[in-house]
Amino acid sequence: MNRNNSKMIMVVNEDDILQGVVYKYKLFEFPEEYCKSVKLESIMIKDPFFAYKSDSLYNALVRLSSNDLQEMPVLSNEDNKVIGIITISDLVKLYDKEVERITKVMNRYNQNINIDTSNSNHLRSKPTNTKK
Repeated sequence: MNRNNSKMIMVVNEDDILQGVVYKYKLFEFPEEYCKSVKLESIMIKDPFFAYKSDSLYNALVRLSSNDLQEMPVLSNEDNKVIGIITISDLVKLYDKEVERITKVMNRYNQNINIDTSNSNHLRSKPTNTKK
């Protein structure tokens, strides 16, 4: 938890299937002499919020923010195994990059339209020569 600056421990079974999560603050609710005897199962949230690898950035961001969470597990679509963790900070960075990418594409598109419309003379039909 400290290495990754995480606020949550994911509890998985032997097949890496998510069983629950324990938030860091829960670990400090017990006097130090009891910490060694407390089982994760007794303090974990057994039906935590999570995201699938294929979820959109928007849906993951909404799930985190609307539930006042900072992070959640990410599961594979194929077998529901835990493959990682996503934080609200990660999602905001990814969302910003996506908005920036779309803005660049739109700017290029708009520039192309401006170029095409500024040269619209070539689109007008030229008078045809008629022999008299």
